[in-house]
Amino acid sequence: MTKEEYMQRLRNALQAYDKEFVHEILDTYEEHFGAGIRSDRTEQEICEELGAVENLVKDIEEMLGDMDIRTHQPDLFTAVQPHQAQYDEIRRIELALVSMDVEISPSSDGKFHAELKSGEELSKYLNETVSYGRYYASEITHNYKNDANGRGLLRMILGNMNNQSQTLILKVPSALDSVKTKTISGDVELNALSCKALNLETVSGDIELQNCKSETSLLKTTSGDINLEDVTGEEAVLQSASGDMNLHGVEIAKECSFSSASGDMDLNEVKTERAKMHSASGDMHLRKVEMTQECNISSSSGDIDAELFSNNISARTTSGDINVCIDTRGKKRYISGKTLSGSMRMESDLYEMPFANETENVIIANVNSVSGTVRIK
Repeated sequence: MTKEEYMQRLRNALQAYDKEFVHEILDTYEEHFGAGIRSDRTEQEICEELGAVENLVKDIEEMLGDMDIRTHQPDLFTAVQPHQAQYDEIRRIELALVSMDVEISPSSDGKFHAELKSGEELSKYLNETVSYGRYYASEITHNYKNDANGRGLLRMILGNMNNQSQTLILKVPSALDSVKTKTISGDVELNALSCKALNLETVSGDIELQNCKSETSLLKTTSGDINLEDVTGEEAVLQSASGDMNLHGVEIAKECSFSSASGDMDLNEVKTERAKMHSASGDMHLRKVEMTQECNISSSSGDIDAELFSNNISARTTSGDINVCIDTRGKKRYISGKTLSGSMRMESDLYEMPFANETENVIIANVNSVSGTVRIK
C-alpha cells in the first residue's frame, strides 16, 4: 500500500467526524510518513507500522462506547451538584471527558473539591454523581442527529468545541483507592497523588504524572504523549500508538511494560525489577536505567540506544541500530552479539557462557540485529 492510498483510506474512514479532529489525525499521520521516509523506510513498511485504519476508528468508538455521556437537553434535564457531605466520602474517581482537560492533586484540607479553572458553574459542563464513595463525572455535549452508521454520537462529541478551553480541577484526599479517566482530546495531569490503581486513557490528549505513587498503573494513548516524573509503584503498563513516552526518576518495584507503534521512548533514571519494551518504528533512548532481573528490548526499525544495568539483557532489532552500554558492577559478563548484514563492534572482555551452577554473580546479554549496526560496551 502506498502513502496516498493509506491516507485516502484514512480520510474516508473519518469523513463523518468533526473536521478539526480529522485535520489533527491527518496531520499526525503525515508527520509519521515524513519521518519514516527520511529514515529510508518504504511507504509499505510505514503503512504496516502505523497499523490498519480500521483499528484507529475502532479504538475511538470503543472508548466512546464505554462513556456514559448524556446529551445536554436543558428543558428535560438539569444536573444536580452533590453536597459537600457526599464529597467527603469519596475514595474512587471516574471521569468520562471529551475535550476538557483535567488536573488532579491533593487538597490542603484533606477533603474533595471540584471546580472549573475558569470559575464557571460545573453543572454547565458536567453531569456529576456520587454514590458509595465513588465520584463520577461525564462531560455534557450538544445533541446532533445520529447518522446511518451510528456515528452521530462521535460527531456530537468531537464537534463540541465549547468545552475545549475548560479545565476540571479536582482537589482530593491524600490517598485514594482508584482513579479512572477516559478522554478524547483532553489532557490528564496528576500531581503528588497517591492511590492503589490508576487507569488513564486518551485518544489525542497527553497524560502527565508528577510525584505520584500507585500500586498499579495502566496508561494508554493513541496519539498523545505519556510523561512521568518522580513516579513510584508496583506494576505499570504504558501503551501508545504514535505518541512519545518520557520517563524520569521512575521506580516500579516489580514489572513494567512499554509498547509503542511509532512513538519514541526516552527513559532516564528508571528502576524496576523486570521490563519489556517494544516499538515498531520509534527510537528508544535509555540512560541510567536499572532493570535488575530482566530487560527485554525489541524494535522493528527504530534505533536502540541504552545505558543500563540488568542481570539478563535481551536487545534485538530488525533494521535499526543498537548501541548498548552495560553497567557490569564488577560482575562477569557473558555477551552474545550478532548482526546479519550490519557491522558490529564489541568493546568488552568476553567470557564463555556460564555453567548451570554459575548464575548469581553474572550478567547475560544477547544483542542481535538483522541489518543494523551493533555496538556493545
